Amino acid sequence: NKDWQHELTNVRKDCLAVDIKASIYPVLVRLIPYQARKFRTSGDASLSRKLLDALIEGLLPKFAKVCIEGLTLATLEMSTLIIRRLSNIIINISRIPASRHLAISTLSFLSCLAHSPALYKNFNEKEYKMVIGVILPYTDPVKFEVFTIHFAHVVVCSWYVRCHCKHRPAFKEFILSQLR
Repeated sequence: NKDWQHELTNVRKDCLAVDIKASIYPVLVRLIPYQARKFRTSGDASLSRKLLDALIEGLLPKFAKVCIEGLTLATLEMSTLIIRRLSNIIINISRIPASRHLAISTLSFLSCLAHSPALYKNFNEKEYKMVIGVILPYTDPVKFEVFTIHFAHVVVCSWYVRCHCKHRPAFKEFILSQLR
């Protein structure tokens, strides 16, 4: 519901939607383990889906760090629900400019994802390239520290090794062209 702000009570009039969202996203992240447990025991995924959709909606530069960390946790806790949203998540993350603030969170999410092959088993060449395209900006030695650059190289290698063998020559050329 786009008019959710009008439904709130006991909120100061000078409180902006951005301030409210900045307070809500960390709470949503902390709800993931509880919601995942409820989903596993009862099979009811409606609230879990809404929780994931809210985190995906929060993939904007201002809230991206906490939402990416939440999606990393959701990847581990609610993998069956993540599968359907994975392409959308990668697209939204790819729209966020690479920054020092987001580097470790983004690379950790993609590394966690690389170690969960059941989640991306239906990826096509375009989706693999999108993932690698998200990682490669973090290899820039002018913008990022040595640890971040090394971590980005490790994550690129993880994805390269896990992609289908028929796609590897194209990925090799794509990666090399982006690193130049």
